[in-house]
Amino acid sequence: MTTRREQSKRRHEKAVADHLVGALAIEATFLRMGNDRDEPDVMYAWSRTTVGIEVGAVYYDESDARQEWTVAAGEREFPAIGFEVREGGILSAPDATLNTRLQLLLQQKWRKRYVGVDEPWLCLECRRP
Repeated sequence: MTTRREQSKRRHEKAVADHLVGALAIEATFLRMGNDRDEPDVMYAWSRTTVGIEVGAVYYDESDARQEWTVAAGEREFPAIGFEVREGGILSAPDATLNTRLQLLLQQKWRKRYVGVDEPWLCLECRRP
């Protein structure tokens, strides 16, 4: 049985992958979600090719991811005032911080070997609070 957090994560991966396919203006057909072990997150058919899109989210730090996903998973309510203070505090070099985190995630995902697709694609989404 999947948790609400896992369901939210899968919906998010599908939405990001669909957005990428739409932005590229290709006529890909959604096949299914990947298996979370050794397949990319979202599987498509495109021009006689099976394309798997692995989706990754880049945050300034783990506290930003935690803040976002605890709300998305229904584990806590977003403040009624419509905003919240960033748990990680003030960033002194936000672009450099995000670039460093992006490079680390890219290296992590690049090492992974995927099965079940002709072409694995990587889509990294930068999440800024």
